[in-house]
This record gives sequence, C-alpha cells and structure tokens, in this order.
Amino acid sequence: MKALIFDTETTGLPKNRTVKLDKQPEIIEFSGQMVNLKTGKIGKKINTLIKPSKPLTDQPPSGSKKTITEITGISNEMLADQQPFKYHSKAIFKLIQEAPVVIAHNLSFDAEMIDIEAERISCEVKWPRKICSVEATIAMKGKRLTLTNLHLELFGEAFEDAHRAQNDVDALTRCCIELFKRGML
Repeated sequence: MKALIFDTETTGLPKNRTVKLDKQPEIIEFSGQMVNLKTGKIGKKINTLIKPSKPLTDQPPSGSKKTITEITGISNEMLADQQPFKYHSKAIFKLIQEAPVVIAHNLSFDAEMIDIEAERISCEVKWPRKICSVEATIAMKGKRLTLTNLHLELFGEAFEDAHRAQNDVDALTRCCIELFKRGML
C-alpha cells in the first residue's frame, strides 16, 4: 500500500471555523513523503519551512506553556527568507491529491491546517482516504499515544527532535511500516 505520510508545524492550534481566517494559525513547516508501506521505499517528498504573515511571538499559544519556538525549534530568523504558503501550495496540494491515502499523527489537526491555508488562497483540497495513526493505535494501550510514545511502544526507543516536521514524518514512517507489517494499517 502506498501512502503519503505528512506533518505540519504551525503558529498555534486552529480555532472554531467561525473565527476569521486572519485569526487562525498558520503553517510554518510542511513535510510529506510518499511511502510504500510494504517495501519501505520512499518516493516523492516535500520538506519546507514556510514564512507566516506575521512573525512568531514570544507568547505561548492558547493552551500551551511554551512558545512555538520552544516547542518546534523554529525561529523567526529561520523563517525570514522563506516563501509564504501560497508559493508552496500547488506542490503540497498535488502531493496530497495524488496519494491513494494520507496518514498523519492526529490527522484532524494537520488536515484542518491544510484546509485553512487552502481557504486563505481560495483553493480546496480534494482529500483521498485519510488514516489517523493516533486513532488507528488506540487499542495498543487503550488510550491516545503521542508519536514519541508510539515510537517507544513499537521500537523501545524515542526519536530525536520531535515537533520538527521532517523528523516527525521519518518517525511516523517507521511506525506506519511496522504497523502495516502487524496488520494494524
């Protein structure tokens, strides 16, 4: 089975969709890669930082004690020379729409962020079949597992630099290949 495994890093958590788009968070990093879950072969990939419309603040987003920079390691300096989401949108939307299935850890969050960014530029993403690895693995421990805890459960070790999109995608790819072998995906 081929799947697009992807992740986003953002300026915060999405708000109720009645909240205006300019008050919604923005994607600051996107990573996605097509993976053959049977063979482990990785195909087309995108990994990019994305410049938000406003600089990151030193205030934690609602519901967090840490700033976005503390959570992700992504700073305003890293984003200063990057392109906005619209610049990357065609390639990202094409990757999503060409996939037979998309997988993300806490997929509702990442898909919502993509949809918010698409709405900002008057586009619509036609999503293929979606699989949330959080929901697919609840039965393992009877509760929702963070990606770090899922990786620990499957391989007995954590992975480095969680909350950077490419690192999360690489870790989730390893997890999804293993889950596919076990018949859980």
